[in-house]
Amino acid sequence: MLTEISMDEWEKLVDHLPDKMVFHHSGWLLTLSETYHFPLHIIGYKENGRLLSALPMMQVRSLRGEKHTVSLPFTDFLSVPAVTPEARTNLLQEIGSAPGNHWEKLEIRDHITDNRSWHLVQSDWLHMIDLSGDMTVLEKRFSSNHRKSLAVAKKRGAEPRISTDEKSVHDFYALHVKTRKRKGLPVQPKRFFDKIYQHLIQGGHGGIVGVYTQNQMVAGGLYLTYGDVMTIKFNASDSDYLHLRPNHLVYYELMRLGMSQGYKQLDWGKTAVSNEGLRQFKLGWGAVEKPLFYSHLGTNTAEGTTEYDETAQVGGLLRYVSWVIKVSPAFVCRWAGELFYRYLS
Repeated sequence: MLTEISMDEWEKLVDHLPDKMVFHHSGWLLTLSETYHFPLHIIGYKENGRLLSALPMMQVRSLRGEKHTVSLPFTDFLSVPAVTPEARTNLLQEIGSAPGNHWEKLEIRDHITDNRSWHLVQSDWLHMIDLSGDMTVLEKRFSSNHRKSLAVAKKRGAEPRISTDEKSVHDFYALHVKTRKRKGLPVQPKRFFDKIYQHLIQGGHGGIVGVYTQNQMVAGGLYLTYGDVMTIKFNASDSDYLHLRPNHLVYYELMRLGMSQGYKQLDWGKTAVSNEGLRQFKLGWGAVEKPLFYSHLGTNTAEGTTEYDETAQVGGLLRYVSWVIKVSPAFVCRWAGELFYRYLS
């Protein structure tokens, strides 16, 4: 039977999952709900009082006011946790056949093929890097262009540092604002990064890999960890220092860090099918790709996903906002994020 469960019950279920990643962590759920005020419900499937499977859901709204239920917003991929495959199937069947349309336009960021109630949509690639070997083996998979860029970064004196303190998160956010402004994109509210620090990094589930010159962060990556997976969630750079190839050094140090800490996979996140340049960039590091499918309940696949495709910058309003962000001071980028970002989920 289906029942709403507590966060404690969720934590006990996912803690034993072999394929868990940071998006399963309760800290990620809390970060999303506390930043954007999305109502959070965790629906569990139980037999004889024992929790066998569960799914966290958040209700979001589009700019037009349309309601959607997503598991989970601003999350690239979230496998449905279950003790057995049968329990997962039973959970999804009960959700799909629940009377009264309990979940409006439900989207699950997992590939569901065992139930006719669900329709699949692919809009992205998912890229992962195997960290189970050693750096010597991994470096052999790098493209010649990436190896040359790494050599340039090391020759020109860029210095990588690994940090888990709050100041580094603040420094990274300032660089992130610069990057988003350059691209004409609204930036996530600062409180989102404060919540990531509070609920994840402070507890040992992430940090910042920064590249510095003259004690100034010129590129960085915010990584999150849980289980056997390290996830690159955000990266940022200062365009004035790209001649140092700092981004290449960030990714290289993330791989080295992941291996040294015993993680088996580096999750490089999703890449839009339309973004061939980024896809080739990730493949050049030896990433393995697979199509990323989202599953929709009671909707036609032609409707597409609810996730905002930042590379496309859909909608006339957002195109106008993008132009304004590029030509305005940085506070406009932050203001636009405060106003609009929660609707891009």
